[in-house]
Amino acid sequence: MAKWKKTIHAEILKSKEDGALDYMKVKEPMVAGVTYNLENKASQLASLKTAGDAGKLSSEQVTEMSEKINNRQDFVRFQITKLTKED
Repeated sequence: MAKWKKTIHAEILKSKEDGALDYMKVKEPMVAGVTYNLENKASQLASLKTAGDAGKLSSEQVTEMSEKINNRQDFVRFQITKLTKED
């Protein structure tokens, strides 16, 4: 069975100065023409719940991942991610 891997390519971060624009911190190279997902904390938790309810993840995996998402700093507004299928 193929597994899916989520890679975080960039994060949209809240500016450190009041009134300044948010900025993007690139972590992995991004390629023109490829579709990436823009996810916030709420959308990631909702996706995680859906995957857990569907039996795609164990309860331990859901707990571990939700703790990781909830422990993320508040200045991280969005993550730009890409799902890839591993054989």
